[in-house]
Amino acid sequence: MTPRRPIDLERARAAEEDLRATLAANPEVRERTARFLSGELKGGPMAQEGQPVRVPGELLDRADKLVPILSTDPELRAWGRVSRASVIRLALLRGLEVLERRAVKTEANGNRRG
Repeated sequence: MTPRRPIDLERARAAEEDLRATLAANPEVRERTARFLSGELKGGPMAQEGQPVRVPGELLDRADKLVPILSTDPELRAWGRVSRASVIRLALLRGLEVLERRAVKTEANGNRRG
């Protein structure tokens, strides 16, 4: 068994302070984090089930270009390392949010006509 390294309290406190600052500056992150920690959100933001999807190389290149840019985003940093996979998951999530809003508008417009 590998011996455990001692906890670096200074580093842990710095990370905790960084998280506090991120949550204070970003209320939407604070609320979602509180809901996750209370158990209201199950599995975290990146809980996953396997669903293989073929992605064109051009889209992968675009995702790769976003990794260093999004790595500076406090909301994303709060959840850990930003990778190609996390950028693709975020793009899927944001895209679904757009489509859901569009569906609600379409449904509302359709209901008015009927």
